[in-house]
Amino acid sequence: MKKLFLFFVLIYFGQSAIYGQGVDLGMHQQFGIDIPDTVVANNSYSVTVAIINNDTADFVGPLNVVLGVDSAQNGVYVPVQSDSLLLIQLVAGDTTVVSLSHFISLNDYKLEGNGIAIWPAGPNVNTTDSVFKDVYVVIESGVKDEEQWEGYEAISMYPNPTNQYVYITDKGTGRVVEQVRIYDLRGAIIEILGATTTIDLSTINPGVYLVEVDFGKMRKKTFRIIKQ
Repeated sequence: MKKLFLFFVLIYFGQSAIYGQGVDLGMHQQFGIDIPDTVVANNSYSVTVAIINNDTADFVGPLNVVLGVDSAQNGVYVPVQSDSLLLIQLVAGDTTVVSLSHFISLNDYKLEGNGIAIWPAGPNVNTTDSVFKDVYVVIESGVKDEEQWEGYEAISMYPNPTNQYVYITDKGTGRVVEQVRIYDLRGAIIEILGATTTIDLSTINPGVYLVEVDFGKMRKKTFRIIKQ
């Protein structure tokens, strides 16, 4: 399925490779796409890939590094970014490492699973292959913005990921849970529980959720939990 994107890409960028012209350039598969498996929406990430000259001829000229996203996970990668390199010299059989900055926009990605593909393109490039990676997009839980009250770091939640139960523990703080609120990544409340340290997630769908534990007196802590 991943190869289905190629015809669309070549038409989209109007490359001469569609006619079999140009130098054969592809992506070095051993390098892959250097980006975390889980990324946070509305954040930028440094991405490193390697382009290889698969031709018997040297390549000299401009080059685009194109990044496509498959948010539907149906094998069709829609180009969302193209970084231009004005002059690249790449000897036959040689490899060059390229770094770019990529912004995870919810205009291009959906929350949870997405596919990324990166490939070379240009007026004198015959694109031979690409590199692929699946990423999981989440929204920042907001834990970093919470007030770090006394005993905050001693509160934890496990196991994570889980397929049913998670447990709230504290290391001798003596804090008592007053309420637990479970949210989806868009901020909608899924469930509100009372004073409990055992949370049953068996009735909610697999995904990523925010579990906010309220200890009263403006003391709370939020955890990002993966339900399998």
